[in-house]
Amino acid sequence: MFRLKECMSRAKENGLLGKKMDLAQTIWKGSSEKSARMNLLNLSNGKSQRIDIRAVPIICAKLGVTADYLFGISDNPTPEASRQAIADKAREIIEMTKSL
Repeated sequence: MFRLKECMSRAKENGLLGKKMDLAQTIWKGSSEKSARMNLLNLSNGKSQRIDIRAVPIICAKLGVTADYLFGISDNPTPEASRQAIADKAREIIEMTKSL
């Protein structure tokens, strides 16, 4: 599951993304505005079958999410949320081992 639309909405709510066109032109530098817009539209609507791997860090940085979240691997959108989830799980395991 590729969560680009969700990530763009989240970034907009958090003030990280002004216009979608900013993201499109950042990813497809050197392309015409129309091409960049269509590429982003196709990517966000699932019409693109693949994504250039070099664009992933750009998208993640611009939208403030991890690649794991962008690709639906994790439910933690930020590195901080991922670290917190791991720390919480570690505490849970430690508490379980104390009772053994």
